[in-house]
Amino acid sequence: MPHARIITWNVASLMSLLPTVKKNFGSFAGWLNSTEADVIAVQETKASIKDIPEDVACPDGWDSFWSFSTAKKGLNGVATFVRRGHLSTIEGISDPLDHELDAEGRCVIVRCSTPNSKKISIVNVYAPNSGER
Repeated sequence: MPHARIITWNVASLMSLLPTVKKNFGSFAGWLNSTEADVIAVQETKASIKDIPEDVACPDGWDSFWSFSTAKKGLNGVATFVRRGHLSTIEGISDPLDHELDAEGRCVIVRCSTPNSKKISIVNVYAPNSGER
């Protein structure tokens, strides 16, 4: 694999999206697989750790890294999914249970290695529109 295929998407509420994903793809992992991506970064998940179903938190064939807002429950939030076998995860930064660094759940950094041992860092950031011009 010479290059990694990376997709990013502001889902504006992952929990609201799940029924449609499961209806059209059978499962969350089914949707991830259908993209043919190696890394999928989603922003504005608007969920807390207790809201995420197990099959979404740990989809078959994927590693996942989450950042949840502890400052404002159910707001912001980002998640990065890395396909197993295409990229092997070295390190995820952002502990959902203890993240003083990012209390609003706006960033997760994942460091990966491609099969040909090239190192890449994926920085998944949610930066909301302030509404000001």
